[in-house]
Amino acid sequence: MSRSLVLLFLLGGCSPSGSGNGTVRGRVVNSLGSPETGAQVTAGMVSAQTDASGAYSLSVPAGQVTVLVELDWFEAAEKSATVAAEQETVLDVQLVPREPKLLPEDRALAEKHAQTFDWRRDKLSITVISSPSRNGLERAIYLRNPALYEDLSGQPKLSPSTPPSLEPQPTAFSFPLPKDAPSAGAEAFDISTIKDRLEETPLTTQEIGAAFAWEPAVLQFLTAWNLDKASDLYYATQAVQKQTWGQTTGPAPQAIVEGYLHAGQEIWVQMAFKDFLDVGAGIADDDGDGYKEVFARVNPKLVTAEIVDQLESYVTAKLQPADLRPAVREILDNLYTRTNPIVVRSIGQPYEVAALGTIAYPLAVIEHQGAGGVINVLLMSP
Repeated sequence: MSRSLVLLFLLGGCSPSGSGNGTVRGRVVNSLGSPETGAQVTAGMVSAQTDASGAYSLSVPAGQVTVLVELDWFEAAEKSATVAAEQETVLDVQLVPREPKLLPEDRALAEKHAQTFDWRRDKLSITVISSPSRNGLERAIYLRNPALYEDLSGQPKLSPSTPPSLEPQPTAFSFPLPKDAPSAGAEAFDISTIKDRLEETPLTTQEIGAAFAWEPAVLQFLTAWNLDKASDLYYATQAVQKQTWGQTTGPAPQAIVEGYLHAGQEIWVQMAFKDFLDVGAGIADDDGDGYKEVFARVNPKLVTAEIVDQLESYVTAKLQPADLRPAVREILDNLYTRTNPIVVRSIGQPYEVAALGTIAYPLAVIEHQGAGGVINVLLMSP
């Protein structure tokens, strides 16, 4: 090679093949083909986040490029391509949702925590959801959640002139539907069916195991399905809460907590009394949650076959992995004004529990910022 050609090469008069930058761009979508916003896309030292349309664009050195895409609730994905200098290469990525799983070590930590858990004083709950369903998620978030506990120890005692009692028979239970209800004036329950204990009801073990959290099932699921057809149950919920036993101000003395389907045509409920309400004989705290409760059949006049069918579908429907993230988001949106919840760990992201250990594979870890920072750790069986 002549001296002049060597000098020209050293001065950069010609470039090695493949040097310079090219562009890799594309879209990140989920299994339904919908765009995913906020996915982290990385190629070497270069990274970007996807926009509202799921699009990204990276300027990278020419040559073989591996793109890594990461997003909460999804498995990380890698794709490779050859990028030419000053050329554009399209690389679309479809993300696969992470699937729930319950690790033995996580179950052991949950069982250890349960031995001393008291939802009236603890700031942390760990709940194992037995199957991937909307009902399972909502029961885990709505029932015995420290973020929803009301400390009413300073509330003055409320002593009705005739307190609700079960001995010698159901007495003073009256929850008439308000005038705006389609069945205005009807009682919310069949008073003759009121019992102190679940085993005194006709509910089977399977029906008890398929219980649903009343508030989300009725006030959200059923009313979203058909507000008109669900109106009587909506107003029955209000009738229970608004029976104040002559009190003019203060929190509701009682509420419907859980519901149960029986024999394909009946709805039974658990109604819990707050501890500031004096109740009469025969009413106990059967489940040890701090509230006395009774069980009753919902007035058959308020229940239709359509409503039972809808609740049956709500209880039994399973969620696919792709449904878990939107389901959690919707549930937390419904709680937003009450507890301001945020997801601080999503599926598969380890979470350290002080003085207990590390939850290796949670479904979600939720912090309720408006409830003193209460944490819910959710685990789910596949």
